[in-house]
Amino acid sequence: MMLFRKSTCARSGWRGKPECRVRSLYRLFADKGLVVAQYIKNRRLDLCAQALQSAHDDEKLAGIGYRWGFSDHSHFSTAFKQRFGISPGEYRKRGR
Repeated sequence: MMLFRKSTCARSGWRGKPECRVRSLYRLFADKGLVVAQYIKNRRLDLCAQALQSAHDDEKLAGIGYRWGFSDHSHFSTAFKQRFGISPGEYRKRGR
């Protein structure tokens, strides 16, 4: 990830695991004007958008949201619309 290229969090320890404390990670995000939880949610929504473009027509929208951690369809639909400006169903139609 580009965000961490020059940080100590990008370096690996002797077992290849990142050596980064949670507090340092949150600080890195804050320095870029980001919130960790929002970044994760946006990333999940991006993955949902990719899935909507490649999903079969018979795959339910709620199933795609559920696959990426949205347990409630209305929450998924609202979050998706806030991020992309259109509903998941409309996004799927436009992507075809």
